[in-house]
Amino acid sequence: MAPKPLEPADYPDRIGPHLMRVEGDTLCVKFIGIYSVADARQLIGISDELYRQHGMSFLLADLADAAPPPPETRKLIAHWPFLGRYALAAYGVSLPIRAIIQLMNAARRLLAHSALDVQVAPDEPSARQLIAEWRRARQAKK
Repeated sequence: MAPKPLEPADYPDRIGPHLMRVEGDTLCVKFIGIYSVADARQLIGISDELYRQHGMSFLLADLADAAPPPPETRKLIAHWPFLGRYALAAYGVSLPIRAIIQLMNAARRLLAHSALDVQVAPDEPSARQLIAEWRRARQAKK
């Protein structure tokens, strides 16, 4: 018998200092301060669980109060064995974090193994719209 899928209430409401909630196939996170390796492992683990349950996984990230992730965290993300294609829509992005996102996107394109689509939106409604568009595109491919 397959394990019972987790319900949104089964997930924690915090990972380290970061606030989170699950909305179906989407993990909504307000990043606060440093995004540590331990935080990243836990958050990506939840994203993996959402992917197993829904066949897709999205992250809606409020980065207004986030610090740039340290190199160890960026390395973990770059080498994580993602289960499939994931997508992250971020808003509230500072200039230093925007630069890191652009560098990570460029590196993933060069390595041609991008399992993570990342886009920056001007605000939360626009980020949610990006996720809705990704979801429709992925559902059309099924």
